[in-house]
Amino acid sequence: DQRAAFVLASPDAPDVQQAVAAERGWKFRMVQDPDRRFTTDMGFYVQEGYWPGMSAFHRNADGLLVRTGTEVFGEHDDYNPVWPLFSHLMGGAGDFSPK
Repeated sequence: DQRAAFVLASPDAPDVQQAVAAERGWKFRMVQDPDRRFTTDMGFYVQEGYWPGMSAFHRNADGLLVRTGTEVFGEHDDYNPVWPLFSHLMGGAGDFSPK
């Protein structure tokens, strides 16, 4: 929280979120988006389903919250540190696809 807050939005109920967070050792905040309204508005839920990604926001002095950036996560994105590592392997990433 020194530079920015981080919150994960999920359609899962809070008890499910807490179980997943505990299993993975996550300490950040999570919020429920059961009707997918926020996720859809942000472009991360489409007819085909969910797309992982992130949005960055800034609160102006007048209190208005403004989205300052967005990114969809997928194969070869800059946010998964394994892609550069694969470049050192014979055959690169091959047919690897994250799950």
